[in-house]
Amino acid sequence: MTIPIGRKGQRRLPTRICAFTLALAAVTATASVALATSLDGKLSWTAQAPLPTARGGLASATEDGQIFVLGGLTSGEATTLNTVQAYNPQTKHWRTLAPMPTARGFLGAASVDGQIYAIGGSDNAGNALATVESYDPTTGSWKTDAPLRVPSGFITAAADAGHIYAVGGLDSAGNALASLQIYDPKSNTWKRGRPMPTARGLAGVTWSGRHLYAIGGLANGTPVGAVEAYDPQTNTWQTKAPIPIPRSHPAVGTLGNGQIIVAGGGPVPATADVELYTPSTNKWQRLTPLPKASIPTGAVLGGDTFFVIGGFIGQLQASNLVEATIVP
Repeated sequence: MTIPIGRKGQRRLPTRICAFTLALAAVTATASVALATSLDGKLSWTAQAPLPTARGGLASATEDGQIFVLGGLTSGEATTLNTVQAYNPQTKHWRTLAPMPTARGFLGAASVDGQIYAIGGSDNAGNALATVESYDPTTGSWKTDAPLRVPSGFITAAADAGHIYAVGGLDSAGNALASLQIYDPKSNTWKRGRPMPTARGLAGVTWSGRHLYAIGGLANGTPVGAVEAYDPQTNTWQTKAPIPIPRSHPAVGTLGNGQIIVAGGGPVPATADVELYTPSTNKWQRLTPLPKASIPTGAVLGGDTFFVIGGFIGQLQASNLVEATIVP
């Protein structure tokens, strides 16, 4: 399927991922997860139970010590999925849950007050969606929530202080968005925050301290290296040191010490590079790369264990690989 990217007259790429990709993945598990750490501070990656449904363009959120993986696409971006699966790092077991009402890929995901939210994304025709749905793990059921103000595919999201922050994305024509959309689950309403200085889709987003970081992304078919931090108290963005290797939709997570780890990314071909950002010094550090270059997803649990889950490898092959490492 072809989707226009960039401005009028720019060539159309043969698949969505060629225009946009990476994905995210960082989940920190508890110390009881048996993973190796080398003494020199380099990362040692350990294979985990594979994802039951191989897919790329998926999103993830964490809740109650588990990783929830939502949506995505099959190999070659042929079909969008409504598949939802949850991983328990303690038992190393995956469960397949009730599917999302709306199949989609390149969506955002976040967890607030025990609910897992699926936000925006793209349908099988590449149209940007405004659809927002939430899953209750206690009842195993989904409900439809207030839609995004701006339909956004290739969107990413993160939650803090009871609110969800949906960042950037691409519209149905493939144009990069700078929008920041903020959701209050209690009132079921969205409002606009100050737009990012750099319009992009598929940025890696995560909180560290009181700031929301948008890292990398894709604009007009080109990977972005920009890193910008949002302060909700002042509704302002600050420009930070760019990521050394520009990439779209990097897997990101925040460690217990506030450092941000970034892994993999796209567009095709994917990268295996892993880098660590220290907000207090505004500096980047290279870490041991992934065992296999990928455009994955993930999240962080427990402060120091980083999981990389699924995504696209090679030429848009959907992967079920799951790797984890303890970050010293």
